[in-house]
Amino acid sequence: LVNAILRRFQRERAALLSQLAQDPEARYNHPKWWIETLQTAYPQDWQRLLETANVHPPLTLRVNLRATTREAVEQAFSLKGIASTAFGVAGVVVYGARPLASLPGYAQGWWSVQDAGAQLAAPLLELKDGMRVLDACAAPGGKTTHIAELMGDQGEVVAVDVAPRRLQQVSANAERLGLRCIRTEAADATDLTDWEAESFDRVLLDVPCSGLGTLARHADARWNLKPDGIEELVGLQHQLLEQGARLLKPDGRLVYATCTVHPAENTGVVEAFVEENPDWQFSEPPLQLWPDPQGGDGFFAAVLSRRR
Repeated sequence: LVNAILRRFQRERAALLSQLAQDPEARYNHPKWWIETLQTAYPQDWQRLLETANVHPPLTLRVNLRATTREAVEQAFSLKGIASTAFGVAGVVVYGARPLASLPGYAQGWWSVQDAGAQLAAPLLELKDGMRVLDACAAPGGKTTHIAELMGDQGEVVAVDVAPRRLQQVSANAERLGLRCIRTEAADATDLTDWEAESFDRVLLDVPCSGLGTLARHADARWNLKPDGIEELVGLQHQLLEQGARLLKPDGRLVYATCTVHPAENTGVVEAFVEENPDWQFSEPPLQLWPDPQGGDGFFAAVLSRRR
């Protein structure tokens, strides 16, 4: 099959290249509806977003600063001939594919796999030791463990997910990292009406989304998504935001986060919530990151709080 495709390309090279130049769907290998969505939403950036989604990014890690230092991790990698660079507060980009368990520090809990953008979510909560924090869509636990690390493993992090099996991964990650303040609970975060209102100091809603900011890591996902699927997700995201807001204390801080660049799932959801709930406001301007071939998925975060 591959040989046949290559022979056809040799025979029809000029015609095929001309078709690629004129047809964005063929040129960028994305479905037409998504290309049109990007062209409308981001007329200056749509081509760059499509091109970036076709470049496989390197591995990004978050160093567990309770267990070690970033310098120690980089030195351990260097001694094994593994190239890496630092970013942010505790991030490390690792070059060259390897089994995770073979990397220095895995068994010792020195680091976790976490995207560069995702590493910004927990700090936006402005955490303090001893807080009670809800991570309402927790699995597989990257942001859950980050919250616990930033709180010095002091307080309580309630990690909720609808799938009990996925919560096992949260617990395994917490154990490997030496974190004991995380409590897992299987529940549907769209229906927590029996939970006590205003009982959490902070709430993280890393909501289920289309993942359209992660297409470089999940190439086939673009062909599995349809516009009506986005509409269903937006409805789910609204439900999760309503439930999370009900559980937050009056002086608390709520972070709504996604790994998509679709405006309906991001600004569309949080702006509608603030408009429908006049007692809520943006604590700071929403954050939108674009996919970066040097390390970083598309990421969105908005910080919400009650008006005082």
